[in-house]
Order: sequence, then C-alpha cells, then structure tokens
Amino acid sequence: GNFDDIYLLRACAAWGWRQGDPDALATVLAFREPLATRLSATDRGDSGPPGFCFTFLHLAERDGVIELPSVPSWEAIRVGLESQGYFIELAALACLMGHAELSADYLERFQRQRELLPGTSFPPWLLDGALADWSGICESRAAFELEEMTSPHSGDPDYLARQGLLPL
Repeated sequence: GNFDDIYLLRACAAWGWRQGDPDALATVLAFREPLATRLSATDRGDSGPPGFCFTFLHLAERDGVIELPSVPSWEAIRVGLESQGYFIELAALACLMGHAELSADYLERFQRQRELLPGTSFPPWLLDGALADWSGICESRAAFELEEMTSPHSGDPDYLARQGLLPL
C-alpha cells in the first residue's frame, strides 16, 4: 500500500528527522501545502502520511535539525489521525512529543479496537487454532505495550522502533 508519492514523502520526513538531514526535510517542506490540504480533508484519502510527515517535521525542529515554518500544529495533526483510527501510531508519536497522558489515552483506544464483539471467535482452522485464546493474547500484548510506552526509554525513537511500536 505504500506505492505513491505521499508515502515517499513520509519516508523522506522520517529519514530527515532520524538522520538529521535538513535537505531531506526541505524536500518534504516543499510540499507542505498539498500535505496540509490532505491532512484536513479526509475525503481526499488517508490522512496518515501527511500527519506523519508533519509530526516528523515537528520532531526534527525539537531536535534542532531545522527551524520549522508555518505547518499544521500537533493538535491539527492529531485530529486528522484520530479521524482515521491511527491510535497506536498516535500513542507512539504523543509519547515522543512528550505527552505521556495523551499517549496512554491513545494506547487504550487502540487496545479497545482489538476486542472482539461478545460471542465472536476465530474459527479453529485459522492458524491451527492459535487465536483460540484471543483475549489472553490481547491482554498479554496490552501489558507489553503499556510497559514499553511508559518505560523510562519511551522517549527514545530507536527503543520504540525496536519494540515494534513506532511507525517509521
């Protein structure tokens, strides 16, 4: 699904932030108007890639890589990503942006999405019954996610990426 230019811009923004590459970030900033339009207009496609682009730009500014011109605020980014259910990603990004309470809220919202409706179960033939204890699997994963998102290392993007909790 990552086959068009907006996904390449997302990758360029992530690269620019993580590698401290102002030229890569300038490339992304050259598209800030269409990215902002796409972020706020959910009827024009996925708001995730522009939301990630702008968040990575904010993180690059925080880390002293660039001085950020006018781009959507973290609040506007959150609205765009929330509208399309990017809760695990928002949990990690909020964590990196220094908003621990907000991160915990998004993590809880994500974990609720995994809950099956009462009376619903996976068929025994699916993965040889490996999902029979879905609620136990979810509880275990939820405990892991909460522990990692609230650990002293949770503000380290490399740490979150190694734990599988950062959308890079």
